[in-house]
Amino acid sequence: MSIPSDYLSLDADNWPRLRQLRFDHGGPVDDFIQRRALNDKYELLRQTWIKFHPVSGEPLGFVSFSNSSIPAAVSDKAFSGVDYPAVLLAFIGVREELRFRGFGSAMLAEWLSSFASVNNKTGCRIMKVYPTSIDLAEGFYKKLGFHYIGKRPHIDQVSIAMFVPLTRYRSIKLFQGTNPHGQAD
Repeated sequence: MSIPSDYLSLDADNWPRLRQLRFDHGGPVDDFIQRRALNDKYELLRQTWIKFHPVSGEPLGFVSFSNSSIPAAVSDKAFSGVDYPAVLLAFIGVREELRFRGFGSAMLAEWLSSFASVNNKTGCRIMKVYPTSIDLAEGFYKKLGFHYIGKRPHIDQVSIAMFVPLTRYRSIKLFQGTNPHGQAD
């Protein structure tokens, strides 16, 4: 897996610059950056990547990932009873002045393509997310190809889980004309 351009891993040197920004008016994303992001890295709980402007060097947004799994029965009936490793999109945030302009979608699409590459070192074939609202699930994640895990959630449901197969974002076919078992497609 190659890291998309203009991203740096969160560390003690760049964290103070990121902490000064506001992403969701003091909500859970701001709370994560302010209180937990750096500690989570050192505790090996999450890895956070900051997108910087290529000219000014200003932080524009960030993504934070951790490990997860998804029951195979959700994504592949042939392997029911097995859990697939998944990348969990724990947090994504863009500067307030960049919100609702497609910047967050572009950032996430970069990472989806990166995780879907042949050189993916995570061994995951699925990305999972828990959107904080139905509106976010319907607007942001569905347009990037995410599907609900299980039935479509109700408005009063607290936890919404969604996933997207990373193969959707592959730029090349691994087995052109044949499947992994050497049989014609």
